[in-house]
Amino acid sequence: MVLGVFASGAAAQMMGSDNPMVGGAAMYKTKNIVENAVNSADHTNLVTAVKAAGLVDTLASAGPFTVFAPVNSAFEKLPAGTVEIVLKPENKTTLTKIVRSGERLRVTLSNGEHVDTEQVLFAIGRHPNTRGLGLERAGVEVDKYGAVVVDEYSQSSVDSVFAIGDVTNRVNLTPVAIRDGHAFADTIYNNRPTPVDHRNVPSAVFGRPPIGTVGLGEGDARLSHGEVHVYRTNFRPMRNMISGNQERTLMKLVVDARTDVLLGVHIAGEDAPEMAQLAAVAVKAGLTKKQWDSTVALHPTAAEELVLLRDRVVAPHSAA
Repeated sequence: MVLGVFASGAAAQMMGSDNPMVGGAAMYKTKNIVENAVNSADHTNLVTAVKAAGLVDTLASAGPFTVFAPVNSAFEKLPAGTVEIVLKPENKTTLTKIVRSGERLRVTLSNGEHVDTEQVLFAIGRHPNTRGLGLERAGVEVDKYGAVVVDEYSQSSVDSVFAIGDVTNRVNLTPVAIRDGHAFADTIYNNRPTPVDHRNVPSAVFGRPPIGTVGLGEGDARLSHGEVHVYRTNFRPMRNMISGNQERTLMKLVVDARTDVLLGVHIAGEDAPEMAQLAAVAVKAGLTKKQWDSTVALHPTAAEELVLLRDRVVAPHSAA
């Protein structure tokens, strides 16, 4: 199988070698994916790692394949004989044209080179689809991506125009759009002004392993709160011990060192999205680590490890 893999913008940056998590994910060993990514200060790497690992694992399971990769990507980390890297231009090179030629596709790159491939996977990201709506003529402000600029009540720069959901490019998730819609209805029709707080929205990647996350990653927490305390664990759940399954679960808590408030919960492993949904209640409520720890563990579950984390991880570059 010959696969052309191309990325542009943020997608290219996330797939590139500057992201250490992708390299760790490429051979698809659950422990490598999860441990490297959770140990990272940026939990965005965790999402990228799982997505990359799922892709390369799926492709590799179908047999040897050839990749045209415009970025120094995870594919070159696969075992010898699994994948052949044919083309690796500079990161700024992108795809400009695709033309079918018999059983193959001829891809034209922005540097003038051509690639012949059977399939094309082009990660381009997405922007709000507002072009042609006449928003500018109506005086509605949009940002450089075409997203409608709104306030906390979803009101645009024109008093009579409101926008909710992905078109505002705030948090592009279905439950967020639903919450935005409810708040709009309460504000306009029920005379009950209701802002929506888009902080601490839980999210998940249903990959292998699944991940669930809510709140700030370690890197963002250090930028916004200064000193933070990090708690982390890495273990095989009991049912995996009994069955012989070698997959592991990693969990990470990020806590404000000054106030003891829980800033983020990040989990990778089976049932992680389910745990993240419930952890989001605690993060949203502003619980402290002390309150979190006062919860009695439910045994035997993987989730009990979340309330048994007591030993802090030594911060990078610290003298400890």
